[in-house]
Amino acid sequence: MNKIYKKFAAAMFAFVGLIVLTVPAGASQCDPFPKLKLWGNYTHERVQKLVSTRLDGDWNGYLARLDKRLGSIKDIHARGKALALKVGDKRYTLRGKTLAGYIRASEKRLSVIECLAHETEIAALDSFATAAGQEEAPDVELAAIKVGELNLNVAGSCEGGNAIFKVANMGKAWPKLGTVSIYRLGNGEPMRISARRMRFSDGQQATFKVPPAKNPTGRLGLFVDPSWAQRPFEFDGTLTCG
Repeated sequence: MNKIYKKFAAAMFAFVGLIVLTVPAGASQCDPFPKLKLWGNYTHERVQKLVSTRLDGDWNGYLARLDKRLGSIKDIHARGKALALKVGDKRYTLRGKTLAGYIRASEKRLSVIECLAHETEIAALDSFATAAGQEEAPDVELAAIKVGELNLNVAGSCEGGNAIFKVANMGKAWPKLGTVSIYRLGNGEPMRISARRMRFSDGQQATFKVPPAKNPTGRLGLFVDPSWAQRPFEFDGTLTCG
């Protein structure tokens, strides 16, 4: 159990929320990747292996890089310019409708990878709960966030000293990445102990679990910061455990 706990803690509570567990091959419910000659044989299994072995389980970092790259490509298209790509020893130039099609495929690819990242998170949570033999505590509704395009419900619970936030998207899919941050409260200024960059899809729920070692004061606050709009800093939900 200690080995599993250490893996889980390293995955879920690093500053970008790293995850090292993977969903078994063939078990994914995510859509397949769009077929694009430039990408070759792009599969769930290949992406899961890439993130797990070469990126140390950093799904959020991978998603952030893809999202930034996609934004740059959209800017190139909006300015009527061409995109130059090099794949292996071949070079390609995409412009106009061809570039627009590439952007649509890239948007779909990003949404599939977000789905895979979410499945991996759920697998990690399930593995931890099973190994620890914990039963779920009832959730308490903490807040309903309805500001602009944000429509989220925040719930919380305490399980054996662990603090758990659940954030559910009640509105449309997010247009860009946002950051969900958790802060430790008490003993001076709030201290951010976790920050996960993600983009919620329709109906998606994300779970954030903080162990007692990360929460010595017993009090936590959660703040959602969308990258596409400014919000004043104010906790969207607070939770006391311990």
